[in-house]
Amino acid sequence: MRRFMSRSTLPIAGAATFVLVIAFALPGSAADIYVNRTADLYNGNCFIQCSLRDAILVSNANGEADTIHVPSGHYSLTIPNGALSSHTTGDLNIDSPDTVTIIGEGPGVTVVDGNAIDRVFRIAINNGTVILQGLTITGGVTAFSGGGIFNWDTTLIINSCEITGNHINDPTYAHEGGGIFNEAGNLWINDSTISFNTSTHGGGGLYLGAGSTAQLNRCAVNNNHAQAGGAAYTLGDSYFLNVTFFENTGDYGVGGVWVEGNSSFTHCSLFHGSDPTDEAVHCTAAGAFVTLKNTIVLGACNVEEANIDPVAGNVEWADTCFMGYGNFHSAGLSAGLMHLSDFGFNGGGVPTIKLSEGSVSHDNIFTTDYLFFEDARTSPRPVGAYGDSGAFEAVPDEIFSHNFENRYTTGWSSMVQ
Repeated sequence: MRRFMSRSTLPIAGAATFVLVIAFALPGSAADIYVNRTADLYNGNCFIQCSLRDAILVSNANGEADTIHVPSGHYSLTIPNGALSSHTTGDLNIDSPDTVTIIGEGPGVTVVDGNAIDRVFRIAINNGTVILQGLTITGGVTAFSGGGIFNWDTTLIINSCEITGNHINDPTYAHEGGGIFNEAGNLWINDSTISFNTSTHGGGGLYLGAGSTAQLNRCAVNNNHAQAGGAAYTLGDSYFLNVTFFENTGDYGVGGVWVEGNSSFTHCSLFHGSDPTDEAVHCTAAGAFVTLKNTIVLGACNVEEANIDPVAGNVEWADTCFMGYGNFHSAGLSAGLMHLSDFGFNGGGVPTIKLSEGSVSHDNIFTTDYLFFEDARTSPRPVGAYGDSGAFEAVPDEIFSHNFENRYTTGWSSMVQ
């Protein structure tokens, strides 16, 4: 029996032993800042004790590139919201003009919890960069946009995080982005899960405003809900690579992705919600466009023919995506007939939907022009002569191992007889 283990997904920098090492930053100096208490208390400095709120305020004042190290623990926000943009109450406000990196020890290990008093992070840096890595971001509740994360005019990079259980509770139905709201900034999300977030308006998991861009790679977007676009509502340009969309729902019957900008799906698995009639993709606005490459669509496409280009290597069940030569489509093709397993951890850092023996998605890609070199688990593709459609590349006789305690450093592994 041979055992193959991949590289870890983005190993944690600075996740080594943490006890009493305290760093603080003086104005004009970059620093490593070490959080050493989970309580949401405000000192305004990190001389001796340093909460996550303190660390962010020190970095904001510093005005230079900083790395904030957050050890394992549950960090609940407990200072009730005051003024809308207050740094000392409610959500955690990041507005340093330089790069700010916040590193946890992995999703489910380092948990930042809005505790239903406000959203979790509010990011507003003109042309700055924020990196969030190895965190669970949960418990954000707001009547405004961005239940988990509000990002304005900032390059936001999210690596190996879990954005889950955040909510917009707005009776006016005017705010978006239950998990993440991104406006006028560039958003990069890698090896992360966006799940169980809700919005009373658009974008249960993700809202992408006009003039902004987003790229998601090796991610899962599941069990989110919104009035429109349960998974995502996109007005800007969005690129989805190796992303699994599963069990997202919408009040308007669009549980999947509502597209009003330009969206590209490559090696994605787009699945309807609990109602099989839920749309996986909705794109009817003038000027909007959807590109599908090597993607499984289990759910309807509500698109005009001029709004979509199903390039090649795709599989669909409802025959509504205007797929022609080089694609497999059949009205009424069910998940059972497509030989797809349940959504879950099949190796790697995020959930996927495994292809079973005999799936029409297996070896469906006959051209390497759009074939990406790895799947959502970082497993190499293709296996054999041809690649598989969707976010999962099947490997014969593969048995997966998975570290449920810390998905952040797991990667994927297989055993081959």
